[in-house]
Amino acid sequence: MSNLILTRRAGQCVRLEILPGVYLTLMVACIGADQVKFELVGTDGSSLTRRVNVGDCLTVNEQTSIMVASINFRVVRLLFQAPLEVKIVRTELLERAS
Repeated sequence: MSNLILTRRAGQCVRLEILPGVYLTLMVACIGADQVKFELVGTDGSSLTRRVNVGDCLTVNEQTSIMVASINFRVVRLLFQAPLEVKIVRTELLERAS
C-alpha cells in the first residue's frame, strides 16, 4: 500500500488505472469551504457524483481510497491510498504525452 498526495482545482482530473485496461477518471467538479463534489467516470462510461467532506474518504474498491485532506483557497489536497499496481496520473500529463 502506498500514499500519494495531489492538489487539484475545480475542473481538474486524475485518472486511476484500477486493473489493466480498467480506468476511473475522477474530476473535481466543485470545491466548497469544507466539501468537494467529485464526478467519477468509468471505462464503460458509467458515472457517479459524490460529495465528500474534509477528512472523509471516498472508497474506490477494497484497497483504494481517496481522502480529502484539506481545502485551501479553492485548492483541494487529496490523499490517495492504493496498492503500487494502481497507476494514478494527472490527466494534463496524459494530454501532453499524446
